[in-house]
Amino acid sequence: MFTPTYLTSVDTNSKVILDKFRIFWIPIRSTRISFQDLHCIQLDKERETHRAMSRSRDRIADFFQYVGTLKFDREELEVAGDTDYHSFIEKMKEIANQLGIPLDRRF
Repeated sequence: MFTPTYLTSVDTNSKVILDKFRIFWIPIRSTRISFQDLHCIQLDKERETHRAMSRSRDRIADFFQYVGTLKFDREELEVAGDTDYHSFIEKMKEIANQLGIPLDRRF
């Protein structure tokens, strides 16, 4: 309920992308983007390292973040990110199938 949510919807008939950010079901920011052609969903793998220091010891969190970016016209829009590869790739395949575009894996 208190979690901010991002909603991205693509209307291929009207050629419009709606990118919304909301908290408590109240829209905070909404962007409407017109496009001509959807090219692909680019998949990237980024290494994330975070250091947490406490009195007793230092800890390092080292993991990979998988990011899906929708490429259209000469622009791009990040659509999803996840640390679990299997759930991420299933989500990206589903979105690509719905939009009728290929996945472009960069790793």
